[in-house]
Amino acid sequence: MNEGGILLVDDNLVTREVCKNVLSKLNVPVHCVADGEECLEKVFSIKPDLILLDIRIPTRNSFNTLQRLQENQNSCDIPVIILSSDSEVDSVVKALSMGARDYLKKPFAAKELLARCHNVLRNRQAKKRIADDLAAGIAIQKKFLTNDSGIISAFANFGYQAALFNKPSANVSGDFYYPVAINADSMGFFFADTCGHGLSAALISMRIIGMLSTLRHATHTPELYLQIINEDLCGLLPMERFIAASYCTVTASSLTLANAGQPHPLHIQKEQIEEIEVKGYPVGQFLGRTFTNKSIQIKGGDKIVFYTDGLTEAENQLEECYSKERLIQALENGLDMGLNINALVEFVINDVFLFCDPMVPDDDITLVIIEKKCSQSGNTRTLANTQEAIGEFLENFRNLILHRLFQDTRKKEQIEYVLMEALDNAWEHGNKKNASMKIIVDWTITLDFLTIFIKDEGEGFHHTIPYTMPPDTNPRGRGLFTMNEFAEAISFNSSGNQITLRIARGEDNDE
Repeated sequence: MNEGGILLVDDNLVTREVCKNVLSKLNVPVHCVADGEECLEKVFSIKPDLILLDIRIPTRNSFNTLQRLQENQNSCDIPVIILSSDSEVDSVVKALSMGARDYLKKPFAAKELLARCHNVLRNRQAKKRIADDLAAGIAIQKKFLTNDSGIISAFANFGYQAALFNKPSANVSGDFYYPVAINADSMGFFFADTCGHGLSAALISMRIIGMLSTLRHATHTPELYLQIINEDLCGLLPMERFIAASYCTVTASSLTLANAGQPHPLHIQKEQIEEIEVKGYPVGQFLGRTFTNKSIQIKGGDKIVFYTDGLTEAENQLEECYSKERLIQALENGLDMGLNINALVEFVINDVFLFCDPMVPDDDITLVIIEKKCSQSGNTRTLANTQEAIGEFLENFRNLILHRLFQDTRKKEQIEYVLMEALDNAWEHGNKKNASMKIIVDWTITLDFLTIFIKDEGEGFHHTIPYTMPPDTNPRGRGLFTMNEFAEAISFNSSGNQITLRIARGEDNDE
């Protein structure tokens, strides 16, 4: 099956044959159909580069056909040339207003038909080459400039979890972030906002990461990295173009930051949020600029928030900016909800777009949050296999987690009951009341769910989960039945019995 070429839509057989003979000189496939219905069917099978559409066709008139072509994302970019007679000026004007690119008056000379079609096809091919180049630029950027998996892996090597969001306002983002492998004790992180968008911004970004890769084993401090990049870019960029950037070196217990016009990152310690204030001019504008380092200690549970000004300067229809203050408030609200950092990123971004609605932000938006993992994870507890330890944990979990996440009293009581049954099962049946064994409890909080994972150290046991709730007169199995109603996964027959409880946070959903 041939693809591309020209699709001629005309109900006159003679016109079709004449045009096909003339157009064959362009050395492209020429397909002919007699009406609008055939045109719409043919378009999606051959994907033509140009459509010649007679103004008077049966079975879906030309306007209906043109409208259908414009409404479909797979055909809206195909150029359409209208074929008309001298008496159809108003119809031609209407067709042009609906998206047709050009028109030819019948009868037309063969040379004119060839010239018009040749020009349109040439422009079409040029746009395809640009689109291919743009697709290549997007692929390069995703692989090298906004590679989320690379960032996550790099931070994980030093005991951090990372969550990221990047939304370009154009096809290729001016924002980018890049991890720098330095040595076994530290890594670098470059976070930047290039003035402008598209391939030119991507090329500047690629030059920067090339320099960072070359210098990665040098013992430079962040301020010197920014100074070297500034000296290299000065003279390459127009005066109105610059790069706002920050560079930090990260170890397992510290972060040293130099800044060049980026918004100050935020440091979250025990839900207290403070800016890491380091001033500096953007790079690429003036020679001889120097920068300043600032170091902070990172403890387990600490979070660092990097963001570009596209987030805080996103405007609503009243031309109000989202602002740093709203960002901090959104972070505080998310922390109060107990969200993990992936859910926290999602929560903040949803808040930004809700604020802007129905406006669409006109700048790139990037948000990166890293969190230092605790040696004992903040959402993991290892319990002694005693009723006292279980009771103390349940009381703390009820007061610190359930009361914060759920408003409905009945639902809180139901969750607490199921959790108590699961822990009691681990104590009595899993570990068989052996105080030397442990019970591991881990929980994750997202916008939609509270997920609790419980595992004991026992050898497993055979069980039967009742199909219905056992009566009060013979209550054996009531706990298993209730747990099974809540459990996303439940396994008692292997070493280390495991239960995963997944509870929807919606008030009306008792899943």
